[in-house]
Amino acid sequence: METRKKRSYNSTNRRSGNKSGRSAAGKTAAQSKGSSSAKHSSVLYALRIHPIGRVILITICAACVVGLDFLITLNSFNRFFLVLGVELIILVLFCWIRFVIRGHSDDND
Repeated sequence: METRKKRSYNSTNRRSGNKSGRSAAGKTAAQSKGSSSAKHSSVLYALRIHPIGRVILITICAACVVGLDFLITLNSFNRFFLVLGVELIILVLFCWIRFVIRGHSDDND
């Protein structure tokens, strides 16, 4: 029976260059996945902070809501305007409550 010689170095650490034993390909895959999601969120963030971007986002959201209302009410204009009116009332109440909770910026002066 032959006995195997022990190696004096860890081949995994030597190849990967790090102590955790991860391969270099695993690190680049994780980094590329994170960077693609960062690019996606940065576009939404840029639209949200820019005034024209806000108008675009509000327009897209409003078109989606009106389109869904139209599909849900099945071309019945009476129901369509009733549902749209209820949604507008809820939106106004939500914005008013948010305004009251946040307080006026003049109160701090």
